[in-house]
Amino acid sequence: MSGFSLAKRVGAWWGEARQNGLRTIVLACFVFLLCYLTSELGGLLEVHVPQTLWLLWPGCAILAGVMLLEPWQVWPMLVVAGLAGFVVYDLQAGLTAASIFWLMLVDLAEILAATLGIRAVFDREPRLNNVKSLIKYSVFAVILAPAVTATLGAQTSEGNYWISWRIIFLSEALAFLTLPPAMLSWAAQLGTWRQKPARYWIEVGTLISGVAPLGYVISVTSHRVITPGLSFALVPFLIWAALRFGSLGVSSSIILVAFLSISGAIHGRGPFIGSTPLANVLSLQLFLLSAAIPFMVLAVLAEEHAQAKGALQELSGRLITAQEQERTRLARELHDDLSQRMARLLMRMERCRQGMVDMPAKSQLQFEEISEMASELSASLRDLSHVLHPATLATLGLETSIAGFCREFSEQHHVDVKFVCRDIPKDPSEDVSLCVFRVVQEALRNVARHSAAREARVTLTGDGDKMQLFIEDSGIGFDLKMTDGKETLGLVSMRERVRLVGGQFSIHSEPGSGTRIWLQVPVKRIPIEQIVDT
Repeated sequence: MSGFSLAKRVGAWWGEARQNGLRTIVLACFVFLLCYLTSELGGLLEVHVPQTLWLLWPGCAILAGVMLLEPWQVWPMLVVAGLAGFVVYDLQAGLTAASIFWLMLVDLAEILAATLGIRAVFDREPRLNNVKSLIKYSVFAVILAPAVTATLGAQTSEGNYWISWRIIFLSEALAFLTLPPAMLSWAAQLGTWRQKPARYWIEVGTLISGVAPLGYVISVTSHRVITPGLSFALVPFLIWAALRFGSLGVSSSIILVAFLSISGAIHGRGPFIGSTPLANVLSLQLFLLSAAIPFMVLAVLAEEHAQAKGALQELSGRLITAQEQERTRLARELHDDLSQRMARLLMRMERCRQGMVDMPAKSQLQFEEISEMASELSASLRDLSHVLHPATLATLGLETSIAGFCREFSEQHHVDVKFVCRDIPKDPSEDVSLCVFRVVQEALRNVARHSAAREARVTLTGDGDKMQLFIEDSGIGFDLKMTDGKETLGLVSMRERVRLVGGQFSIHSEPGSGTRIWLQVPVKRIPIEQIVDT
């Protein structure tokens, strides 16, 4: 290795180390500021029952969330920076050195119990997108870590130990159930937000526009007389958040509702104004946890279902791709091997026929019949090769390929197929063109097999960045209700092909009234991720 190469590598290593070190320092400063500000926020949420306690303490949960997003090598610096932010707030609050030291140990125990436990059961950054991961996260972050904090922290409270233990536990459990999952979800989707369609952001804005004003009315401006029934108005929005946005939507919505509810309770407003401050605190915490837990479970179930749906769609796409590859291979074998053999066989039979002038008339007739059968077999092989893999689709385009297939189909099955085409884009993607062609193939085959129709019509039209296809016949039709959701393999294949390119598919039929198939596909295939999201 040359001296220049070694120096270059050392310089690159040193530059990377400096860059990573600078990033860690900036991150530590950010964590210090974040923990100090969250301590200030937690101070605004404190109540006196009669001792000073917090309805919700977000500091440790947020610090744990940041640590879970970073590699464990930088955890010591993050912990020091976060605890320093807490200490600065405690000093400003006028706490004694002994109290600050004890609170720092309590916070450290909680943070390590949550982060080390979660990192031990998750191979990488935790994703709360299924029930199993939610249970593993909850064991350490929602149960164990708050229990550690409550056990140690309640010892310094002036009031009843078990009452303090319960309030501290519920406060920390609520924070860990909502804040880190929201942070993890935001971080996981940060790189995909630019790819989200406009309707996604419209839906997000609509959800926030519903939850925020309604939560404010319930928790801040309403009176006790009307509030209990009004609280249930949040349920549809939480269901909406769970089903459409998963744990990100639920945790974010609960955080918003929690801060509004706590703010209202501190100022003597909302549904959680009981006879004593202690009753107010416990009822509010239990309400928020009771709202968060079932909807978080619903959210992860929805995400689990979406994952299963995505996996099924991916499998369907792979199966169809494998089917097309196998069709291409068989078509190539038929064209390059069997068809060529048949061609050579026909040439030899022609030479043989020309040389057998003295053959008896009966034998000549039999030879002619054999030669005709061989010609028909050769034509069938050629047609089968074209059906398996339409070579004209790539060379001549979608319109010409469908027109040629309709013409051949009419001749073979004695069905009058009229093909109408207008305003077709010049360059639809290969996947979309193949999808439309295969649907035409399968639909016309069904006409020949089942409809008993003598006429059919295929209409292909373009409209900007979309294409529409109509396939109609005047056959016997069938009752869609009688299928009871059990479609034939052909219909399933058509529907799946259209869905995989991001299109829409529908079929209408009645006994005696024929069948009408409609589909709309984009000119360019939609990525599978966007299809799953919708």
